Amino acid sequence: MRRNRILVPSGVPGTNLRLGDHLCHVYYSDDHFLATVVPYIKAGLENGEKCTIYLADGIKPKFLDLLGAKGQAAVECGSLEFLDPDDVADLYASVSGRKLEQAMSVIVRQALDSGYKSLRVAGQVGLILPKVGQERMLFVEMVTTRVLRQLPAVLLCEYPFVPSRISSFPWEAANLHPRFFYGASLERASRLEVIHRKERGKK
Repeated sequence: MRRNRILVPSGVPGTNLRLGDHLCHVYYSDDHFLATVVPYIKAGLENGEKCTIYLADGIKPKFLDLLGAKGQAAVECGSLEFLDPDDVADLYASVSGRKLEQAMSVIVRQALDSGYKSLRVAGQVGLILPKVGQERMLFVEMVTTRVLRQLPAVLLCEYPFVPSRISSFPWEAANLHPRFFYGASLERASRLEVIHRKERGKK
């Protein structure tokens, strides 16, 4: 069996991810962000995966509180790691597609060598966009989708909602992800345009 066909829990009841999945979620508020990312990370921890996340410092305490005692224990033992958004932005903004691929492979290998089943990553992309830029971020997303197919890892990119009358960027980025979270469901990219039409004009 190919490694990236292995099923892992998504955090959404009744659904699973496959190793190699590159996911997107467009969120409207901190609470909306947490409602998706907390179950996603919790599912990874419970499945014996190495979990890493970058998020705003202001919501980190609430994120840990929602994870509960197991979340704090995961931080202490190293199975949950917080990344510095500036470090992520520097990597995305400065390296070639090939070097980004190599960096991702090394990070996954380190997780496996430490005894974890796989790697699970999430991040608030809005934190790194000012340094990375929209055009470069679209390139990073394309590279990531291609590379992840060969790695025992899943990645959830969280984009802040912007009404399409102001900018189409979040939806362009979402379109580069094979799967995405929408409400209490996990959808395939083929459904994105239908949902985008529903969301147009939201504030």
